Amino acid sequence: MARSRARLRARAGTHRAKERDIHDTLLLAFIFLGLGIGIWYGQPGPGLLIGGGVGVLARGYSKYGKDREMVSASLGVASYIIFLFGIYFIFLGISLLEGIVWFYPYGASVPLVIIGLILLIIFFKRR
Repeated sequence: MARSRARLRARAGTHRAKERDIHDTLLLAFIFLGLGIGIWYGQPGPGLLIGGGVGVLARGYSKYGKDREMVSASLGVASYIIFLFGIYFIFLGISLLEGIVWFYPYGASVPLVIIGLILLIIFFKRR
């Protein structure tokens, strides 16, 4: 446990950590933009989902979009799944705005619960 924390502190100043922070900031920027625009129009939930979906896609593009050789070498199944999550969040936000009834409640809630559980498992495995 102490070793992993020391390793994280040592990597905190590296170029890779700074680059990751930039991409995470891009994701957060789109989340807040979507939430702000959603609140402006009286629909904070769909705005947050659409902003999060666009943020996930923008983060992935900014991270892998410039170097095509790096994309083919480093993208795995997880990157494609994250891309699908971004598309899913955008679709979920639009369906909330448009009132697509057939999608609720299971089509909307079950994937979100699964995503949350997967992220929690990843978090606790890395600690």
